[in-house]
Amino acid sequence: MGPQALAGTRLGIAVGVYASALLTMALTARVLGRGAAWGGSVFLGSDLLVGLGAAGVEFTGRGVLVMVTYTAALALLVTAFTERPTINGSRRPRRKPRARAPTTLAAADSG
Repeated sequence: MGPQALAGTRLGIAVGVYASALLTMALTARVLGRGAAWGGSVFLGSDLLVGLGAAGVEFTGRGVLVMVTYTAALALLVTAFTERPTINGSRRPRRKPRARAPTTLAAADSG
């Protein structure tokens, strides 16, 4: 086996591992709800567009489409993570700001 064939084999293995990791991420994102499932799917699609470019498949607007889908996927995933459900399935309430401690010595002495 020549050096080019070995490099091609290693690249193929690396691409396979990366694709498996992406697919696993997309499937496990469902745990966080519908928004995360969509985010994982859109992220998978965005990387598919990147892969098409790497394979030499070009079309007008591919680069813009990659960035739009990537941004949308991240927004969906972050939103789903920050609003993840509790154990019983309800959504966590937004945290109320904590009461602030007195900022001056006079206020601290009066309490």
